Amino acid sequence: MIKNAERSLNKSFTFKYPDWELTSRDAVRIDSVIQQLLNDNRITKDPIRERQWIQSQIITKLATAAFTEALQRGTKDWDATLADVFSLTLQAAMASRSGDFKRSSGWDADKCLKWQDLELVATGGHGNNEQLVFRMKVTLYNRKGFKWVPGPY
Repeated sequence: MIKNAERSLNKSFTFKYPDWELTSRDAVRIDSVIQQLLNDNRITKDPIRERQWIQSQIITKLATAAFTEALQRGTKDWDATLADVFSLTLQAAMASRSGDFKRSSGWDADKCLKWQDLELVATGGHGNNEQLVFRMKVTLYNRKGFKWVPGPY
């Protein structure tokens, strides 16, 4: 992480200041300072925070914001808006990656999740303020590590 920051700063300075040049002596000095800070435990190579799963409250806020913006400002295509929110919600619900739903353009076979791969069932919602409940069965064909195995998972 620190080395990436050092490289990024060097590129930025080179772009902003045409006369900037990081000499090999300067690079050695920077590396020496970083190593000393590591030895003194003043900086660490450990991640600064733990990774966290996207929680349902965040997904709800993102979906609500997307729909609110589409309603207030308009949208070029409601299908695209719905697909974006659906994709994000599905990824979070299944703890998956976008690559599990869509292949890159280099593949010859089907490249995305199709409606025929989804089975959606709605139950409830018939009076007495009963809550409507959705259940979905998703058939994935592109899971990481299984793209060469024919058939659904």
